Amino acid sequence: MAPNPTPITIQEIICLSHKIRDVFGSYDISCVELDHFLRPESIVKILIVVELDADSPSSLSRIYRIISQNSWNELFVQQFTSTNKLISCLKNQMKIVPDVEDYYYLRRSTLTCEENLARLEKETIAKIFSRAILGNNNG
Repeated sequence: MAPNPTPITIQEIICLSHKIRDVFGSYDISCVELDHFLRPESIVKILIVVELDADSPSSLSRIYRIISQNSWNELFVQQFTSTNKLISCLKNQMKIVPDVEDYYYLRRSTLTCEENLARLEKETIAKIFSRAILGNNNG
């Protein structure tokens, strides 16, 4: 078996899997009421996973992954390489209900500087999401 070539640890994968399970639960199609299938689909839950991968401290690139659940209980995963692409998709392509449940996940870091950056990143994404997408002007 080849070693993991990414900076992501097994513990990080386990933490992300727990977050996904906490947000979306287990798949049970029987919990969806049949009349939901007669209506157009809409996004009811979104988990935005923000990764900050860097080969060196000077070359930072953001990768966003969205895991979304629609009103038919289907899950979708999309990946974006820039904040602008993420915002564009959320605003223009996804049919999001006004009271969508939104969640965020950031990779853990043992370095204080990276922890502060992650906290800032999470706050920024939350503000972008609430203002640009949902039209919420609070905060």
